[in-house]
Amino acid sequence: MPFLTRKRGTSKQIGSKFPVRVKLKLPDKISIKKRSRLSRLLSNRKVTDIEYDKAEGTLAGNISLMFDGRTLHSQIIIVPNERYVATWDRYTDAIYIDDNMPKKYWKSLAVHETVERYLRKQYGLDEYKEGHQASDKIEKKTFLSEHPLSEWAKYSNIVNKVHKEEMYMAGGKLVPRK
Repeated sequence: MPFLTRKRGTSKQIGSKFPVRVKLKLPDKISIKKRSRLSRLLSNRKVTDIEYDKAEGTLAGNISLMFDGRTLHSQIIIVPNERYVATWDRYTDAIYIDDNMPKKYWKSLAVHETVERYLRKQYGLDEYKEGHQASDKIEKKTFLSEHPLSEWAKYSNIVNKVHKEEMYMAGGKLVPRK
């Protein structure tokens, strides 16, 4: 089983200034071919009943949505210098979104991260490969249901720009952290 490192400052941090290593239980390993096929199948499913509320006067909110026959919930936390633009916490229902992203795109990022976390926990899909690809397709469908196609290119450009800026500030490394 893989070892994963807790983010510093999470609510489950144990009184140390260094991250805690814990084992993450995943579903039984499946072949790359089967994971790829599963990813394509799941990416065709729709997200419905999206309820997004941003708490007034704060940089946080909540999202609730239906996907794969289940209701998924996440708490949204806006943070400075999130090098992946948005990410999810392995130990809580928190999603972290970079404060440089325009507010009108927070909902789309939250949908992506909520679905990606679900695919990792439920099906064991790799969040940097199959899970991310499926989440991207679902995010795009959800985004285009609320915005015109021309807005998608702007959104993608902003995400890429913020990602590059944050990675540069973090030392210029473009590799996923584990």
